Order: sequence, then C-alpha cells, then structure tokens
Amino acid sequence: MGQRKPLLMLALVLGLVALVAALPWRPKPPTVIAAPAYIAANTALPPSFSMDWLASELRQALSAANAGALPRNEVFHLGLHCGHRACALVLHPSMNPGERRYELQFMASHERGVWETAITELAQVVATP
Repeated sequence: MGQRKPLLMLALVLGLVALVAALPWRPKPPTVIAAPAYIAANTALPPSFSMDWLASELRQALSAANAGALPRNEVFHLGLHCGHRACALVLHPSMNPGERRYELQFMASHERGVWETAITELAQVVATP
C-alpha cells in the first residue's frame, strides 16, 4: 500500500502536465502606442476614425500575423502621416531604437476596408523575418 501512494501522485502530476500542455497557448499581443499624427485637412478617413482605433486594429493584426515571432513584451510606436490623397503608416519598435522602422504607404479612403488592408499588410511586413 505504501508504494501505491507515490505512483498515484506521479500519475496525477503527469496528468496535470499533459492537461496544461494541451491548452492552447497564445502569446501576449504586442503593445502599440499611437503617436501624434499629421493628417491634412481634406484627407479621406473612414467614419469614426481615431488613432486609438488604428492602434487597436494594428495590435490585432500583429497578433494574427505571427506575433509569436516578435520579442516578448514588444512595444511599438505608431505614426500616421497623411497629405490629402496618400497616407503612410509608420511603426517604430521601441525596445531597440536603432532597429528597423516599418512603413507602408497607401491611398487614403473613406472606405474602412482600405485602411484595414493597409494595417494587415504592415503587420505582415513586421512579422516577416
């Protein structure tokens, strides 16, 4: 009877380890901080546009585009520069200021889908080694 107790404990511990290993693992999404933006007065923007919305969408896109390849607790600073018809999304990693910055230029539009496509493309560029 004394030998069964350690075997039961071992079986219980191994069962818990297997259960934890089977749980889906999700990396923490990177932090995206919206920097002040330059937007020309007559730039086409989607309804209810805000830098907070842009940062939130980019955070989600980075997670979907393999954020696991990014360093843990990565923080990005997001800039937006729009001059009437064209916009540039600019992303700077803040953990290493000398590191590459990412930029994507696109035609401004009132259509939310145009902005979402630009955000997705920028996230894919960042996630590609």
